[in-house]
Amino acid sequence: MESPQREGIALTSFDRATADAVVAVLSRAGIPAWQDAEPDEYGDTVVRVPDGQRNAAMREMGSRMEEIADEIAAAPAPRASIGRADGPVHRDPDDVHDGPPLVMQRFRDLRVLIVVVLAPLLAVTIAGPFLPRSLRVVAFVVIVAAVGAVIWQRRRSR
Repeated sequence: MESPQREGIALTSFDRATADAVVAVLSRAGIPAWQDAEPDEYGDTVVRVPDGQRNAAMREMGSRMEEIADEIAAAPAPRASIGRADGPVHRDPDDVHDGPPLVMQRFRDLRVLIVVVLAPLLAVTIAGPFLPRSLRVVAFVVIVAAVGAVIWQRRRSR
């Protein structure tokens, strides 16, 4: 659903199938929308709407997400490229868009640190009112030392 129009404001960019679905759903809602002919630098397709209708298009898109998902599911699947049907998946380590989300990778890397901090903190929080002051100070020092040791070990291993 490309358009020769170049004016308008960018709604956002999507992969090709999602862009097709968004344009179709917005057109059914009465908001003219079109795609840029060329993909952006990330290979995504920019969807544009007329100036002044971006907020209305965003509202419509938000309220019709199920229609967009149905439209994507109904679209024919792109043909698999030759050599990729059953072969192993090769990931490019330099491509930031290839692989798991970066946030989840960071959480996975921090799992030991989170356990070292949260488990004793939970114990001290629950038992805190029943512990004498000197024992609470010792528990705090132990937690800080454990966190420091984990951070030091992680930095040394890199």
